[in-house]
Amino acid sequence: DRKYITASYSMGVNYVSPNDLARAAVTVIADDKKHHNKVYTFSNSGPHLDKEIATSLAKFYGAQIEHIEIGFHDFQAVLKKRSLPDWLVDVMAGFERMKASGFEEKKAAYAHVKDIEKLIGGQPEDFDAYLANRSAMTRQELAGSAELVIDPSPGIDKLSVKDEDEAPVEGGGEGGEDEEKETAGGGEGGEEKDTSEGEEEKDTSGGGGGGEGEKPAGKGDLMASV
Repeated sequence: DRKYITASYSMGVNYVSPNDLARAAVTVIADDKKHHNKVYTFSNSGPHLDKEIATSLAKFYGAQIEHIEIGFHDFQAVLKKRSLPDWLVDVMAGFERMKASGFEEKKAAYAHVKDIEKLIGGQPEDFDAYLANRSAMTRQELAGSAELVIDPSPGIDKLSVKDEDEAPVEGGGEGGEDEEKETAGGGEGGEEKDTSEGEEEKDTSGGGGGGEGEKPAGKGDLMASV
């Protein structure tokens, strides 16, 4: 089972999309004279509750995710059990403490949404819109072709991402073995080469001439903590 554990005491958070932050930064950098000595406060249009985030993540990853609300000290204990470094425990626990303060639910936390709207030229992304904008995501974030697996390490859930268009690393593809055989043989009409172990090693490591050379590493599986 996958769990989304928080210690915000059901307080909302005014999340700002990193895509919007990047677009706003580019706008300012591209015309720095226009924005010189100006201060902008970046916020979104309103807060989101943790249970809403869990629902959105479950839909995005195509997996059931249970939201569990616990106390602050219990949250710290959960993080420490995962053998996370102390500085990361402090940061993650501190974020939950900030959420629990309730400040993000006050109007002052999202009163400046016009700033980011002006810089990006439109409405900022909410959490669901951010998840829907896959073209701006890294491979770690993408889940369209991903297979969710549970890592055997205690307390660590991971996401295994496999490219659907990834070429097989080993032979076994259509005509794969025959192609390798022809290359080693020098091509059609060429002299038959000795396929002893020594020659095979030479062809494999050479990578030039008529040999196939060492196969480049495929994109492979990418493991990312979720």
